[in-house]
Amino acid sequence: MMVTSIVVQRNKRCYTPRNLHLVGSLVADLRPANGFVRFGVFELDVRAGELHKHGIRIKLQEQPFEVLKILLEKPGEVVTREELQRRLWPSDIFVEFDKGIYNAIKRLRETLGDTADTPRYIETLPRRGYCFIAAIDGAKGNAPTMVEVGSEKQTPRLSRPRLLAALFCIALLLPSILAVRYWTSARGTQVSPPALKMLALTTNSSEMPVHYAAISPDGKYVAYADEVGVHVKVIETGEVKSLVLREGSQMVTPVGSHLRFPVAWFPDGTKLLVSWGPAPTIWSVSLLTGKAQKLHEGWASSVSPDSSWIAFLHEDTEIWLMGPRGEEPRKFAQAEPGSTFGRAFWSPDSRRIAYMRVRYEPRSLVCSIDSRSLEGGPPTVVLSDKKMCQEGDQGFWWLPDGRIIYSIAEPGTVFRDFNLWQILTDIHTGLPRKDPKRLTNWAGFFLKGITASTDGKRLLFLRSSFQNSVYVGVLTPAAAPGSFFPRLLTMEKHGDWPTAWTPDSQALVFYSAKNGDNDVFTQTLDEDSPQPIVTGPGEQLAARLTPNGSSLIYMDVPSFQNFGLGTPVRLMRVPVTGGPAQLVLTSDAYDGHRCPRLPATFCILGERSIDERRLVFFAFDAMQTITPSSSEAGKGRELLSVDTEPGRSYGWDLSPDGSLLAVSKTDEHEIRIRFVSLKNGRAYEVNLHGRAKLNGMDWSADSRSVFVSSHSATGTTLLRVDLQGHARPLWEERGVYQMWAVPSPDNRRVAILSAKWDCNVWMAENF
Repeated sequence: MMVTSIVVQRNKRCYTPRNLHLVGSLVADLRPANGFVRFGVFELDVRAGELHKHGIRIKLQEQPFEVLKILLEKPGEVVTREELQRRLWPSDIFVEFDKGIYNAIKRLRETLGDTADTPRYIETLPRRGYCFIAAIDGAKGNAPTMVEVGSEKQTPRLSRPRLLAALFCIALLLPSILAVRYWTSARGTQVSPPALKMLALTTNSSEMPVHYAAISPDGKYVAYADEVGVHVKVIETGEVKSLVLREGSQMVTPVGSHLRFPVAWFPDGTKLLVSWGPAPTIWSVSLLTGKAQKLHEGWASSVSPDSSWIAFLHEDTEIWLMGPRGEEPRKFAQAEPGSTFGRAFWSPDSRRIAYMRVRYEPRSLVCSIDSRSLEGGPPTVVLSDKKMCQEGDQGFWWLPDGRIIYSIAEPGTVFRDFNLWQILTDIHTGLPRKDPKRLTNWAGFFLKGITASTDGKRLLFLRSSFQNSVYVGVLTPAAAPGSFFPRLLTMEKHGDWPTAWTPDSQALVFYSAKNGDNDVFTQTLDEDSPQPIVTGPGEQLAARLTPNGSSLIYMDVPSFQNFGLGTPVRLMRVPVTGGPAQLVLTSDAYDGHRCPRLPATFCILGERSIDERRLVFFAFDAMQTITPSSSEAGKGRELLSVDTEPGRSYGWDLSPDGSLLAVSKTDEHEIRIRFVSLKNGRAYEVNLHGRAKLNGMDWSADSRSVFVSSHSATGTTLLRVDLQGHARPLWEERGVYQMWAVPSPDNRRVAILSAKWDCNVWMAENF
């Protein structure tokens, strides 16, 4: 018997087999319908309903067995929770589906000796489903029948007269068969389109992610930028050339740590459009000479296919046009109040400009792809979808056949599961001609940066995945980069997010999506694996220690699908040692919660006003309990409020002694922290000159300083900032997109979140 074996999994990424052109139809031959499937030391006998290990039957309950069978029907593919629900429970049966699936997967992993942290067989795709990732062996047809030589069970043979008769019948039928085939061919045969072809063009590490990329008009080159500079790669040969940019006889050097971004090619393929700088500047760069010509202030977007115009952004509220040498700049479009623009792209005939529009509404964002004619007139809406608000830069491209290819997040996922979609448009009016259509079924990465060759045959995009690491370091007054060496505690691609310590400062509390949804865990400093505190269906996260240290108060939401401002949030309380949870309060404008230490007995809830112009803080009793049917939300009295800008995000934290609030806008080019007294409402502000884009702020345990993380294009720096605004670096890491610090109650240690992302250039064909 010949057994075919194929690995459908690549680096623990799950893909749909139809999207893997190297797998082809082999996957269909490895399905459990063939009777037996072997993986590792296990063998599944589908017909007998048995699982064997080393040839010995092992016990497996009915539901886990069915889950395994369903997963093995689609090796390497994502099996969604909805599909498992539909297959396992009829529509007329009422059960807690999420809990049932969770328990079935848990029992199946226990039987296989598998874990969610380091899966060998079953990988969890958070908020999506599950994927069988191991190599499998499958046998076609039934198991062979063993026939002894000389026994009575011999293979039957046709006699000579019968063989001649059979050949005569075939000869008579052959002309009819050929005629039918010709007739069906003449009417048109349904030919399956070629499989999507994928190719990785860069393999940069998380220490040096690719920031931007664009494919040349002829589809032969890719220009991309990382921390080293701008590079051009020959796709067919892999040869890479790094560009040295010169203005006249002088080499052009970006200001500070701001990187050069190649955002577009000129249609003739000899020049690049590049942006860089703290106040972005647009340059034209010759690939033949390296000569750079400054064109205008702003952020470059794209060059029209007929080379007549360059579209660029001024701030994020105006789209401008200028000639290919920077001549005749003029404003093309102004965003309405409460709206901003993303990057602009051209229609294939150079007569329209399409762009992403983000509209800030009370408690939500609304994103759409709009287009405008160069001749004027109102904008045309091509597509509107809230999920497009996660796309980031370069989220779509207009192809010559009228299709707009765009990326969009799967429901309920945040920067994790993205796919390519298309919508067919009329290139003259910008109106859609057909409904959107999904092109891929991917999971496990974030997708952005779409560009395409002029003929529309090659599509380029940036593919990113994220990995969180948690470090623990010893705090000393002299700790600084070069003398502060935190050690690694956890490292998870599912994401471990530290938020608190146990009262004795011996264990860290964090939330993680290692089981699918986010759950709350604790892990001591001398353990290799965490222990669950709160698990089950839904999302449990952001656990904070109560003032007396006996319990944790955490945020609970049913799902991240359609989650946003206005989503009801429950704050729950659970003992630090685990146990039943109790409802503390509910909020439909949740913007964080914090608790000070004893002798305080209250905690603070932050809520954003409907018009997003105020951040309001309320006090609530940390040990109160309300019933789900209670008409009281559980909020206490209002303490104070802070003015905020609509559409902007803010970070805040409460000092452990309960006396001061620290508040800061997260996306400022220069970090400013406002300290507000809870006793008298007085406030003052400190400015961290030269430090930009705050992405974490946490008080020290002694209430004398705050830990602030500052983000730049090259990485992130963790700072200790005293109450007068003096900042001292503590730790620096490259390739980090988010960092925050959680000091232990005894102020001797600090846990640090280091969230990294790897980003590389990929190319698709046959899309």
